[in-house]
Amino acid sequence: MCKFYAVDIFSTPRLKDVTYYMRLDSDSLILEPLCYDPFEVMYIRHRAYGYFGVGMDAVEATQGMWPFVHKYAVTHPAVEKQLHGNKWEWPQERNAEGDMIGQFKGYDTNFEIVKLEEFRRPNVKHWLDELVRYPEAFFKWRWGWSIFPQRC
Repeated sequence: MCKFYAVDIFSTPRLKDVTYYMRLDSDSLILEPLCYDPFEVMYIRHRAYGYFGVGMDAVEATQGMWPFVHKYAVTHPAVEKQLHGNKWEWPQERNAEGDMIGQFKGYDTNFEIVKLEEFRRPNVKHWLDELVRYPEAFFKWRWGWSIFPQRC
């Protein structure tokens, strides 16, 4: 499931001609009627990704993520520049091997609206391909499975 929603969904043939998709996990709730069309809001505001919130991913769901992201950013200067432009902050704490430690910020993916073409861009596809080349990410550590323990 983690790999499918993080990578595979963007090349799913059934979604080839779809502009947006919306995902609600089985444990998601809509507690009151919406008085607007979320797809229309995304379109009018030129948004690529809609989500419920940002929090800290559980440590057990981000094993190895800091070194992986750091290596990718260092070897792709445009990514490093974008991270700085987005006010991304690298953690200051490091372990004995010099790897960054601490919780990783992530999107709560129990609800999301995605503009598919934005995730099909070559630079994003390259990032997703790198993730696939590291199978432990999804199949051992379950990257992409955010549980935000501090909100439970």
